[in-house]
Amino acid sequence: KTTVVTDVTKSTFTEEFVLFPNPVQGVFFISANNLTNIEIINALGEVVLQTTYVGESGINVNSLTQGMYICCIKQGNTQSFKRFIKE
Repeated sequence: KTTVVTDVTKSTFTEEFVLFPNPVQGVFFISANNLTNIEIINALGEVVLQTTYVGESGINVNSLTQGMYICCIKQGNTQSFKRFIKE
């Protein structure tokens, strides 16, 4: 099953999140409260990684090829997006 994202709209979070470092070499971190699900979306709109963010463990993206990606975090019925570069 392939999920394709066709539109990225403005964040619906009341609190923005920070993704760092950006560009990413292997692992990035997110500073936000009460995250539930995270999706990494490639330039074609395909979800290439799905995970749950737990504390300060970081998100490992070593398996991804170099390029630009979108990180989508979902919290309840809201979601927010950040672009990042994988080196």
